[in-house]
Amino acid sequence: EIGQEKRGALKGVRVHKFHIEKQLFLLAYEWEEDILKLIMVGSHENYYRNLTRYHNE
Repeated sequence: EIGQEKRGALKGVRVHKFHIEKQLFLLAYEWEEDILKLIMVGSHENYYRNLTRYHNE
């Protein structure tokens, strides 16, 4: 597993940070049994706000 496990409203979600050229991107994912579920990839701007909205739908 890579990335940091989140708490609170995003419990169970892990977020991995990486760079493409000089731009920071974040990738959110979670494991459901033996399935890797990719949730969202994007730049840092408004990332956690959008991720929380999507995850809580």
